[in-house]
Amino acid sequence: MSRMYRANVNIENSVPKREKEIAQALLDFWGFDDVVSTPDGLESSTDNCLCAGMTEDEFARLLAQRVWAANQGFCEVAVNMIYLEELPSEEYVFDSKDEYEQWLKTSDDKPGTS
Repeated sequence: MSRMYRANVNIENSVPKREKEIAQALLDFWGFDDVVSTPDGLESSTDNCLCAGMTEDEFARLLAQRVWAANQGFCEVAVNMIYLEELPSEEYVFDSKDEYEQWLKTSDDKPGTS
């Protein structure tokens, strides 16, 4: 059974000369892309599935170990896992013609004016 997650990764205090290797490790590990260098370090995120019974903790630990290997030493690795299949949500339904008519009276963005 696979479970869809978004993983956000922040890496601080890595070896600057090893940034390409770290980015490649993220890409190879779980399909991360767009590894961005910021003043605080490296950041990346991706949406993918955890499979084969792997837990979030196991995934995060394995990811940190891959980053340390690519960095050839310790650096801070923060992994934020967001479970995408049961997110809290709120539905907003706009089904009142009265609300639409009120919007028409006050809006500069009326249909046919663009």
